[in-house]
Amino acid sequence: MEKLQYIIIGAAIGFALLVTIIVIIIKLRGKEKYREPLLPREKGNVFVYKRDESHQIKEDQVVMNARLYLRSTIYSLQDRIQRFGSRLDKEYFSILGNSLNKIENDRVMSMVPVSKQWPVPLSTEVGRATFRSIIKSLEVHPFISVPLLVDIIPEKNLAVSVRPFYSKGSLRDYIHQSKPKMPYADKYDTHFQLNEKIISKFGKQILEALIFLKNNNFPYFHLNASNVLLDDQVCLLSDYENAFLGLEPRLSDYIRQFSDKIDPDVLSFGCLLFEMAC
Repeated sequence: MEKLQYIIIGAAIGFALLVTIIVIIIKLRGKEKYREPLLPREKGNVFVYKRDESHQIKEDQVVMNARLYLRSTIYSLQDRIQRFGSRLDKEYFSILGNSLNKIENDRVMSMVPVSKQWPVPLSTEVGRATFRSIIKSLEVHPFISVPLLVDIIPEKNLAVSVRPFYSKGSLRDYIHQSKPKMPYADKYDTHFQLNEKIISKFGKQILEALIFLKNNNFPYFHLNASNVLLDDQVCLLSDYENAFLGLEPRLSDYIRQFSDKIDPDVLSFGCLLFEMAC
């Protein structure tokens, strides 16, 4: 009798475990079914992912913003340049002007969100006009790339700039001998050391531009090899409008560590020389 009781108890425990396992499996399958659209499905030898509609909506909105803005300008949209720069929230577009010369027509437009915490009143027409006049005032220097157009879209909280497209790209493109319009994450795998003559020439041009900005009390803090454009053998500082938009410098974490000991632009210039020489 006692043996029979043990058998019954064991059977009951086994049955309870079986029911528990079945319940767990059902719940897991329910979760798998819920998550199925996010998982790749195998089709032949290729895994096919369900399209991320929210990402597509964002991409469509980005292109729509560019098209709507360009309607009021002399430029026309060619296409979006995917992953052109290191900023994830900055979008780039290949656009055309109205010149008969195709080389002069090739332009690059950027759009980037403006910091809402920034004290510069860019939401007002007076603030935007002041911003444009400040940027345009830098045209007097031979080693600064002044945008052909700078503007703010207040309802979208976006800053817009249009620059010529330089076939040699940035100084970083030159150092790595990469094509300017390649995706940013893919074009800097190789590294080439510049010779002393080129380093001296480029370094002098960049330093002259920095001294000009400093002497005229223009903030910058965004010096890096990607923000130096190459027009043949002439270096042109670019993206200095970032300082008026509240954008974080590329080397911001590094700059903060030494901000009490050395000027940020001097530190960035040292890093740039190191990148050219090593």
